[in-house]
Amino acid sequence: MMPRAAILLSLLGTLAHSAEVIQASKTAMAISQASDRPYRIDDAICVVRDNKKIACGRVAKATPKGAIVRLIVVKAEVKKGDEVIRVTSRGSAGTSSETVTPPTFSKNTFGGGFLYTPAYSYTLIFYERALSSHFSVRIEPNYFSAASDNNSFTMAALGGKLGISFDSTEPFKGFWAGLAVGYYSFTYTPAGTLTLGKQYFGALTGSLEVGWRFKLGKFIGLGIGVGAHYLPISSNLADPNTANAVLAPFSTIQFGGAVTVSAVY
Repeated sequence: MMPRAAILLSLLGTLAHSAEVIQASKTAMAISQASDRPYRIDDAICVVRDNKKIACGRVAKATPKGAIVRLIVVKAEVKKGDEVIRVTSRGSAGTSSETVTPPTFSKNTFGGGFLYTPAYSYTLIFYERALSSHFSVRIEPNYFSAASDNNSFTMAALGGKLGISFDSTEPFKGFWAGLAVGYYSFTYTPAGTLTLGKQYFGALTGSLEVGWRFKLGKFIGLGIGVGAHYLPISSNLADPNTANAVLAPFSTIQFGGAVTVSAVY
């Protein structure tokens, strides 16, 4: 004969499984209302499949017919029809006690990579700090140099950009989009017989990029992306002896791609 405690736990478990998933996404789910005790805002909820908790979260909105749950911990994809239980201080469905706590995400990434456009290419370094599970701020110092088509001068730039990044899954993982603005200090160095000498001037810059970021293990990140870089040059340089223009004002939008490797922590 089964002990009374076992029978009671079995009955409670049956009642706790009275609700189910109606619709689910990666971050939230809609569930039917519990028949034994209606769900209320901030109730801790878990999804059970094969007697194992596969996802947990908290009720964000509740109505007499159902509830919306914000998922916090997801171990497997939640599907329509999955069983739903309320997590109590004494455990649920005969399991040991557990609490629903937010997952720990990486907060920082530091690394480098290589950027290529038809007009210029350079190695890059960057640092990002996560502001939330989807947004982070990015600092990217840069230096690059390039020669003109006829090698009459070279142009070197030192500066950097400050931007905001969006990641679809978690910080530094999944689909990625970034928008950044910055400033470059240019050094113009003529070649041959030009007497202009070195010239210095500055310019604002901006970029819009999209791509995909992967996490290799726990601490290594890999990223690939494409984007557009805008660079306006307003200086009008001329040789003082001949008055011939050697660099007229111009602006350029360059499309290119980048590959990055970083430490994630």
